[in-house]
Amino acid sequence: MSIFNDTDTSYRTPYEPPPAASRMAGVRFGNTRDVIVLWSGESDEISEYVRGLLFIAVVTFVIFVTWGLLLCIFMCLGRDRVGALSGRPFEREAPLEERNNSKKQDDDEATKNRKDLYKSGDAWNSMATRSRIVFLFSGLVVITFSILLATRGLTELQTTVDTVHDSSVVVQKITEEGREIINTGLRDLRSRAASVRITLLNELNRDIFCPGDPSLENSDIGLEVRKHVDSAMELLEELENFQDGRLADFDEALLSVEDAADSVEQTSDETDLLGWKSMILLIPYTVIAALLMSATVMAFFDVSFPVLDILINFLLLPTFIVMTSGACVLASLTAIVAAVNSDFCLPGGNETASPDENVVGIMFAEGYVEDDFELQMVRYFAEQCTSDTNPFAPLISYVPEMRDNQLALNEVVKILRDEDQLAELSLYCNREFTALDAQIDNMNVILTVLIDSLTRLLDLVSCQRIIPIYTDTIYDAACDYSTKAMFWIFCCAIVLGTFGLIMITLRASFKLSVDAKPETAPVSASPKKKSDEDRGLKEHGSPASPVQATPYAAVHPPEEAPPGEIRVNPNDDDVYTSYTGHVSTESTPFPREYVPPLTRGTHYMDDNTVVREKKASAVDVD
Repeated sequence: MSIFNDTDTSYRTPYEPPPAASRMAGVRFGNTRDVIVLWSGESDEISEYVRGLLFIAVVTFVIFVTWGLLLCIFMCLGRDRVGALSGRPFEREAPLEERNNSKKQDDDEATKNRKDLYKSGDAWNSMATRSRIVFLFSGLVVITFSILLATRGLTELQTTVDTVHDSSVVVQKITEEGREIINTGLRDLRSRAASVRITLLNELNRDIFCPGDPSLENSDIGLEVRKHVDSAMELLEELENFQDGRLADFDEALLSVEDAADSVEQTSDETDLLGWKSMILLIPYTVIAALLMSATVMAFFDVSFPVLDILINFLLLPTFIVMTSGACVLASLTAIVAAVNSDFCLPGGNETASPDENVVGIMFAEGYVEDDFELQMVRYFAEQCTSDTNPFAPLISYVPEMRDNQLALNEVVKILRDEDQLAELSLYCNREFTALDAQIDNMNVILTVLIDSLTRLLDLVSCQRIIPIYTDTIYDAACDYSTKAMFWIFCCAIVLGTFGLIMITLRASFKLSVDAKPETAPVSASPKKKSDEDRGLKEHGSPASPVQATPYAAVHPPEEAPPGEIRVNPNDDDVYTSYTGHVSTESTPFPREYVPPLTRGTHYMDDNTVVREKKASAVDVD
């Protein structure tokens, strides 16, 4: 792995926009999606962005708040106005009536005994049962999505945190090692290199280097030595200037990255979304929902435990209301965070864009300019080392130059250590070169350390090493895992809030139904009608029963009716009453004597006593 290997491009990873990012982008109604305005925008631009950002969150929150207010209003109205929506128990519906169970008495009996029989209604068609079925279904949904919130939403979010943590650990190690190389491998050599440089400058002074012939016109060996040493001196001077300039900027950039990585590592290390502290917030959703469902099943079978009722009314239900409210708030907040995350991963809502644009844009928003080393470094890695500006180019160029100069100095050392050539040069220049030999050795050592330090430093910041960290952090953690997490958390929170409110709305389902008395139909006749009936009795001298003749009775005379008795078809829904009296048995709609109309639900005995039924639709029994 080396920064000098330009042919290796396997580290480059194309950006694939996550589907969840486009789903959570939301509707902005023409407002900007540029997340960079949060860093660099004016107040008007920030307000515009926030307005578009809050739309979905506000709509979601208003819906839930309105629902909650309606529940409070229903509770105040009471059961008489809104029924079980007030939270009061259901009333058992009025029982249905048995009709086709009449029996005939012997024909010689003069009267018919009558009695109302009732049967209970179909329990599966009652309002209470339908409400309990919906309540149980909602409870299952709450339990299911609370589990999904933990297994999908929080798991994806924890994956995001873990990825960022791992990346921050690697970055911190790189920055620590890089700063150590700069401070010990480069800056610590500065004083030593300066001392060697001063000594060499003195040794290479024309009057000092070769007093016998300062111009070295007639010494090829002297010219060669002088040329190589001068090149090494220039390189040391450039390196010293680089240490004061670009290398210092590099060190400051590494220090900033190290501090940020350390902060991220500490925060992510303390974040455990799947630990017991987080699970203790999700377990009540399943436990409380299960207990409420159990109480609902018992209420269906009219079973109740006083202790459980007290526990539900004073602890479980209030806790469930608070947790449902928390889910509604979580849905609204998640909508905001998810929209910001989507804007970062899809700049401008364009699915062909990448977050690299926003990464560089944030650097500009923070006040960096084109010539800043930090900006050039971030852009270089954000563009996956395809940028025309390589901030490490000066360092890269120094390494081969230092290697060439080191080879040249080795040639000088060979000359100075060749006895014949050294003797010739000493004789020609009329001086000893022992001190120069020692200083060249020192320079050679310095160049060796510099080459090794720069090579290690460049390897640390090579594209093959940094780009995978960048893509893991930005592409995977910040855009892929996080958008999935936000999507699942938002959906689960919406479902938990909605079905939790349904369970709260139908809270009467887990309460025992109360008895309701069946309503009695009015049977008393009006005063005018009664006076007419009384006149009929006086005029005709026979007891009458106020029943209106039916088409069946008018067309078909009663079968096997004994003298003095008319029996109306008991299967007819309109008339179920018989009477006795002195009437004709001819097959005519009415007897010759006046027969007042009969009233449903009543009949007359021989002593003209009226017996009123409980209901209008009674049946004949023994």
